[in-house]
Amino acid sequence: MNVWRVQKTPNGLRILESSRRQLGSDHFTWAHLLYGQLGQIQVFTLYFPSLVHLPVDQTVIAALRDFGTNTGKDTSVNLWDTTDPQFDKAIEFFDLKTPPALVFATGLAVEGIEPYGPDKANLYAITLTKRQCRHRRDCQTSAQVPTTGWQFYSIGWINNGRER
Repeated sequence: MNVWRVQKTPNGLRILESSRRQLGSDHFTWAHLLYGQLGQIQVFTLYFPSLVHLPVDQTVIAALRDFGTNTGKDTSVNLWDTTDPQFDKAIEFFDLKTPPALVFATGLAVEGIEPYGPDKANLYAITLTKRQCRHRRDCQTSAQVPTTGWQFYSIGWINNGRER
Protein backbone atom coordinates (compact mmCIF):
# COMPACT_ATOMS: atom_id res chain seq x y z
CA MET A 1 0.00 0.00 0.00
CA ASN A 2 1.30 3.44 -0.92
CA VAL A 3 1.30 6.03 1.85
CA TRP A 4 1.22 9.73 1.07
CA ARG A 5 1.71 12.96 3.01
CA VAL A 6 0.72 16.57 2.39
CA GLN A 7 3.39 19.17 1.74
CA LYS A 8 2.62 22.90 1.95
CA THR A 9 4.32 25.00 -0.72
CA PRO A 10 4.02 28.68 -1.71
CA ASN A 11 1.85 27.55 -4.66
CA GLY A 12 -0.48 25.39 -2.55
CA LEU A 13 -0.65 21.84 -1.29
CA ARG A 14 1.09 18.85 -2.89
CA ILE A 15 1.36 15.19 -2.04
CA LEU A 16 4.54 13.20 -1.66
CA GLU A 17 4.93 9.49 -1.33
CA SER A 18 6.04 8.70 2.21
CA SER A 19 8.35 5.99 3.43
CA ARG A 20 6.53 5.63 6.77
CA ARG A 21 4.16 2.73 7.20
CA GLN A 22 0.49 3.13 8.03
CA LEU A 23 -0.13 0.67 10.84
CA GLY A 24 -3.54 -0.88 11.37
CA SER A 25 -5.00 0.09 8.00
CA ASP A 26 -5.30 -1.82 4.76
CA HIS A 27 -6.26 1.24 2.70
CA PHE A 28 -5.19 4.86 2.37
CA THR A 29 -7.88 7.53 1.94
CA TRP A 30 -8.32 11.29 1.94
CA ALA A 31 -8.84 11.04 5.72
CA HIS A 32 -5.36 9.52 6.12
CA LEU A 33 -3.88 12.14 3.80
CA LEU A 34 -5.40 15.14 5.59
CA TYR A 35 -5.57 13.85 9.17
CA GLY A 36 -2.53 15.86 10.30
CA GLN A 37 -4.11 19.06 8.91
CA LEU A 38 -7.46 18.63 10.70
CA GLY A 39 -6.42 18.88 14.36
CA GLN A 40 -7.45 22.37 15.47
CA ILE A 41 -10.15 23.16 12.94
CA GLN A 42 -13.82 22.46 12.32
CA VAL A 43 -13.83 22.87 8.53
CA PHE A 44 -11.07 22.12 6.04
CA THR A 45 -11.74 23.76 2.67
CA LEU A 46 -9.72 22.69 -0.34
CA TYR A 47 -9.92 24.02 -3.89
CA PHE A 48 -8.50 22.17 -6.87
CA PRO A 49 -8.22 24.84 -9.62
CA SER A 50 -8.57 23.95 -13.29
CA LEU A 51 -5.36 23.13 -15.10
CA VAL A 52 -6.07 25.72 -17.81
CA HIS A 53 -6.41 28.66 -15.39
CA LEU A 54 -10.01 29.63 -16.07
CA PRO A 55 -11.30 33.04 -14.93
CA VAL A 56 -13.65 31.24 -12.54
CA ASP A 57 -10.58 29.98 -10.64
CA GLN A 58 -9.56 33.51 -9.65
CA THR A 59 -13.13 34.31 -8.61
CA VAL A 60 -13.40 31.18 -6.46
CA ILE A 61 -9.96 31.71 -4.92
CA ALA A 62 -10.84 35.31 -3.97
CA ALA A 63 -14.17 34.18 -2.51
CA LEU A 64 -12.46 31.43 -0.50
CA ARG A 65 -9.90 33.88 0.89
CA ASP A 66 -12.77 36.11 2.05
CA PHE A 67 -14.54 33.04 3.45
CA GLY A 68 -11.43 32.05 5.42
CA THR A 69 -10.94 35.57 6.76
CA ASN A 70 -14.57 35.91 7.81
CA THR A 71 -14.92 32.47 9.43
CA GLY A 72 -11.83 32.70 11.62
CA LYS A 73 -9.40 30.17 13.05
CA ASP A 74 -11.84 27.23 13.00
CA THR A 75 -11.74 27.16 9.19
CA SER A 76 -8.72 26.27 7.09
CA VAL A 77 -8.80 27.37 3.44
CA ASN A 78 -6.35 25.67 1.08
CA LEU A 79 -5.53 25.52 -2.63
CA TRP A 80 -3.96 22.58 -4.41
CA ASP A 81 -0.83 23.31 -6.46
CA THR A 82 -1.71 22.60 -10.10
CA THR A 83 1.99 21.97 -10.85
CA ASP A 84 2.04 19.04 -8.41
CA PRO A 85 3.40 16.05 -10.35
CA GLN A 86 0.93 13.92 -8.36
CA PHE A 87 -2.09 16.15 -9.10
CA ASP A 88 -4.05 13.27 -10.65
CA LYS A 89 -3.41 11.12 -7.59
CA ALA A 90 -4.48 13.96 -5.30
CA ILE A 91 -7.86 14.39 -6.99
CA GLU A 92 -8.31 10.62 -7.02
CA PHE A 93 -8.31 10.61 -3.19
CA PHE A 94 -11.53 12.64 -3.36
CA ASP A 95 -13.06 10.55 -6.16
CA LEU A 96 -12.79 13.51 -8.52
CA LYS A 97 -12.35 13.13 -12.25
CA THR A 98 -11.50 16.68 -13.30
CA PRO A 99 -10.98 20.06 -11.64
CA PRO A 100 -12.12 22.60 -10.78
CA ALA A 101 -13.46 21.11 -7.58
CA LEU A 102 -14.20 22.31 -4.09
CA VAL A 103 -13.89 20.00 -1.07
CA PHE A 104 -15.25 20.64 2.42
CA ALA A 105 -14.04 18.21 5.10
CA THR A 106 -14.84 18.03 8.79
CA GLY A 107 -12.02 18.90 11.12
CA LEU A 108 -11.24 17.20 14.40
CA ALA A 109 -12.42 20.20 16.45
CA VAL A 110 -16.08 19.45 15.59
CA GLU A 111 -18.09 18.40 18.63
CA GLY A 112 -18.68 14.65 18.68
CA ILE A 113 -15.69 13.70 16.55
CA GLU A 114 -13.53 11.22 18.38
CA PRO A 115 -9.95 11.74 17.13
CA TYR A 116 -8.89 8.09 17.26
CA GLY A 117 -7.18 8.13 13.88
CA PRO A 118 -8.40 8.48 10.31
CA ASP A 119 -10.07 5.05 10.26
CA LYS A 120 -12.08 5.61 13.44
CA ALA A 121 -12.85 9.34 13.49
CA ASN A 122 -16.24 10.18 12.01
CA LEU A 123 -14.88 12.38 9.21
CA TYR A 124 -16.86 13.52 6.19
CA ALA A 125 -16.02 15.33 2.97
CA ILE A 126 -18.39 16.97 0.53
CA THR A 127 -17.05 17.53 -2.97
CA LEU A 128 -18.48 19.97 -5.49
CA THR A 129 -17.33 19.74 -9.08
CA LYS A 130 -18.07 21.17 -12.48
CA ARG A 131 -17.34 18.40 -14.92
CA GLN A 132 -15.46 18.64 -18.22
CA CYS A 133 -13.36 21.71 -17.37
CA ARG A 134 -9.94 20.17 -17.30
CA HIS A 135 -8.96 20.97 -20.87
CA ARG A 136 -11.88 22.91 -22.34
CA ARG A 137 -11.75 26.69 -22.45
CA ASP A 138 -15.51 26.88 -23.09
CA CYS A 139 -16.20 26.04 -19.44
CA GLN A 140 -15.37 29.60 -18.52
CA THR A 141 -18.61 30.76 -20.15
CA SER A 142 -20.84 28.16 -18.53
CA ALA A 143 -19.54 28.33 -14.96
CA GLN A 144 -21.23 30.78 -12.65
CA VAL A 145 -19.37 32.47 -9.83
CA PRO A 146 -20.22 31.47 -6.22
CA THR A 147 -22.03 34.74 -5.46
CA THR A 148 -24.55 33.97 -8.21
CA GLY A 149 -24.82 30.25 -7.55
CA TRP A 150 -22.06 28.31 -9.29
CA GLN A 151 -23.77 25.41 -11.03
CA PHE A 152 -22.11 22.21 -9.90
CA TYR A 153 -22.82 19.06 -11.84
CA SER A 154 -21.67 16.64 -9.20
CA ILE A 155 -21.94 16.60 -5.44
CA GLY A 156 -20.28 13.73 -3.62
CA TRP A 157 -20.36 12.73 0.00
CA ILE A 158 -17.48 10.68 1.38
CA ASN A 159 -17.11 9.21 4.86
CA ASN A 160 -13.49 8.40 5.80
CA GLY A 161 -12.73 7.85 2.15
CA ARG A 162 -15.60 5.49 1.48
CA GLU A 163 -18.22 7.04 -0.80
CA ARG A 164 -21.85 6.89 0.38
